[in-house]
Amino acid sequence: MNTLCLGKLEYADPLYEILSSGDGASLKKKLSKLASFLYIFHKKTEKEENIELDSVNVYFQKILNKLCQQEIISPSDKKEYLKLADI
Repeated sequence: MNTLCLGKLEYADPLYEILSSGDGASLKKKLSKLASFLYIFHKKTEKEENIELDSVNVYFQKILNKLCQQEIISPSDKKEYLKLADI
């Protein structure tokens, strides 16, 4: 399997594998259909008013607290997820 190296991190790139194996046209067609569906779905379900993010952040923190209490995630993972919420 091909890997992509970014600094010290290496990871397998399944899309590269598919594209280099000759199945790229089929993949592109399927991804295009998916993108079209998601665009149409988004347009039908989007709302004109903004979402109150404070309530979303509070809910996210509650979920993280629960996962940490249940030892599903570690306290250091919880901190990383909270950093993502701030982005």
